[in-house]
Parts: sequence; C-alpha cells; structure tokens
Amino acid sequence: MSNSENREPKIQKQSRLIQPRRNEMNPLQERPVHEQFGRLIVIVLIAILLMWLVVEPGETLAGPGGQFVKSITKSPLGKVVLGIVAVILLPLIIYVVVREAMGVRQTKRDLKELAEQYPYFHWNDIERKTYEAVTRIYEVWTSGKLLSVSHFMTRDFGLSQQEMLDRWYEEGKRNVVSLKDINKIKPLHVTVENEDSYSSVRILVNVKIVDYLENVSTGKIIKGRKKVDDSFETIWVMTYEEGAWRVSAIEEGDNSLDLATTDNQLDTSFLDRMARTTPSQAPAFETPLDRPATHIEQPGIQVPADDDDERKVEHPDKRLPEQR
Repeated sequence: MSNSENREPKIQKQSRLIQPRRNEMNPLQERPVHEQFGRLIVIVLIAILLMWLVVEPGETLAGPGGQFVKSITKSPLGKVVLGIVAVILLPLIIYVVVREAMGVRQTKRDLKELAEQYPYFHWNDIERKTYEAVTRIYEVWTSGKLLSVSHFMTRDFGLSQQEMLDRWYEEGKRNVVSLKDINKIKPLHVTVENEDSYSSVRILVNVKIVDYLENVSTGKIIKGRKKVDDSFETIWVMTYEEGAWRVSAIEEGDNSLDLATTDNQLDTSFLDRMARTTPSQAPAFETPLDRPATHIEQPGIQVPADDDDERKVEHPDKRLPEQR
C-alpha cells in the first residue's frame, strides 16, 4: 500500500474529530434565550408577510394615524396557516405575553411614583383621556372633519391627519370607520419631559372596528371589507402639552413588546428645575384652534360638546345682579 493511501484514512478521521468543535462554536447556541426568540419572531413575521402578499394582495384597511389593519386572517387559508403557526410557537407566544404583561405592570408602577410629585401622571386620568380621544376621533373620522376633536390632538398631528383626509377627499375616496368597542388600553412606556421633548406615554389600544376605504361616487370598496375586525391594535402616543394629555402620534401595534420591555425614561431633573423657576399656572385645556370646534355644524354628524366647554359657558340669567 502506498504512503498516500495510508495518509487518507488519517485525514478523514481528523476531519471527523474537528466537526464537533465547529458545532460547539455556533453563535446561536451562545446567545441569550430572548435573542433566539427574537430571530424566530423575525422569521415568522417574514413568512407571514410573504404569505399575506400572495394570498391577499392589496387587502389593507386605513384608519386614524394612517395605520393599516392586516386582513390576512380574513381568508380561510390565512386562518389555517396562522393556526398552525400559533401551535408551533405556543411557548414563544406565552413568553411574549408574559414579558409584555410584566412591562405594562412596571410602567404602571413608574407612573404611580411620578404622580406622587406630578399629579398629571396618574394612570387613571391618562387612561380616561385616551379613552375619550379614541372614541371621539373615531366618531368623526368618516366625516373627514377633525376640527371638533382638535383639542384631543397636538396641533401638528391634527393638521397632518386633516391633510391626509383632505387628500383622500380630493381623490374621491372616503375612509369609513365604525368603532364597535374598545377592548383594552395598556401603558407600554413612559418618557418624562426633558430639554428636547414633552412628557409622553405610549399606550397599546385594542379595538373592535369596521374599517374600509371606498370610492365616494361609485360606492365601490377600494381596500378592506365591511366586516368587523375583533382585535385591531395600535399604539397611541399621548403627550402632555399645554396642560393636557393629547394624541401626538399613532403607531403600529407590532412594537408593543419592544416598548413594554424598554426601560422607562424617568429622569425628572428638567421638571424639577422648571418647577423651581416657573410660577405655577392653571392648566390650559384648549388652544385657539379648539375653540370654534363645538360651534361648527357638520351635516349628518352630531358632536356632543365637551364637559370642559359646558363648564365655561355661563348663562346670562345666572349672573349676579351687580354683574348684569
């Protein structure tokens, strides 16, 4: 037997010994568990996105904030595939739900601590204001006229949403939205005011809703369908501006876990410094843009006046004699 023939088995044996060492150096095995889950989430989302593009191209619904309701679960095939994915990823789903719940609980605790020094951080008040904003904005959205609810939004956000609705009107389109119920409102993340931005709370809003885009002249549905979506999630950013919590943005609900597990920004040094240098003022709950809102009549739409506006109106007969 030649020398080359004698060396060949040794080389093969050596390669078999090296192979397990390459397996042990797999970066995925050395990563934390949550990073491995993160990769799985990305893979699953990509697969679902590809399936959505194939099964239901163009089937999306627009709503406040320019967000979209994915209608992949509306088709029988989509429901079957998502059901299979849910079974396979059940441990991951449980992990995500638990982590998000822990993040929400921590945010509520942080808001409670902040409210001890700055009362406007009370979660009950923020939750009530968010509920009112969601309800009222959805009520008038189909009309395309947002002036009556402008006091629920920051000026920049309100103008941007009105511009979008005006553009659709010029194109002969109308976004029909019918809010059926608000399922839940949960605080995900809080940021305390600093030199660059106001205080804000990102809130997960889950609603039961009908949402579709139609051609005004023909009545033909351009996107979506006239069916109820039982669980549509978006993230409403509530910003404390001009003495009130107002909607400053509406984001996609897919980032809820990332926000819930991100540390809250709780540095109050800027607020403390402002409290020492600025005299206290009564909170201003309206801006010049808001005041005409309750006096505008819109055909076919009844917009109730705000409680704040009702308290500000004084009947002439109720004035004191010396004031008449």
